[in-house]
Amino acid sequence: MYNFVLSPIDPEKLISSISERVTANILKAVRNEQPPTEQPEQLLTVLEAAEFLSLTVPTIYSKVSKGELPVMKRSKRLYFSRTELLEYIKDGRKKSNAEIEQENKAKLAANKAASADILEPIKKMRKLDEFGKWLNTPGNQFRKQHFNKKYTAEAVDAFLQTL
Repeated sequence: MYNFVLSPIDPEKLISSISERVTANILKAVRNEQPPTEQPEQLLTVLEAAEFLSLTVPTIYSKVSKGELPVMKRSKRLYFSRTELLEYIKDGRKKSNAEIEQENKAKLAANKAASADILEPIKKMRKLDEFGKWLNTPGNQFRKQHFNKKYTAEAVDAFLQTL
């Protein structure tokens, strides 16, 4: 049981006290509120899409007619997904020279590793020089591999059959 003490209180103090507690509870509830996990997809009109992409409305229509922009059409109206427009912008991102160089090094390393595995039988026989000469022979269907250094198992098998 609770004990209540009744005493005369100033109405202004009572209102002020109640107001402070309500405000504190509202602020506490707002701070503890979790953000929504998934927001509904926001659709934009042509004018909003133009503003979002910093383009003119005629440019938007031109890109839509060329199939460059993701668009939804309902009757005579065009709608754009904000998410898809962001992806469109990100797809146009140019890679830095460092990123391109890193990708090229990774591809080269992968090609060398794959070629090393494929060339293993020839290396064991110590016929790598002969293989290079055979590849470079005019009319050889695998000659292109000699220049781009991407050897195939078919070329190795064909060479081994000539021995």
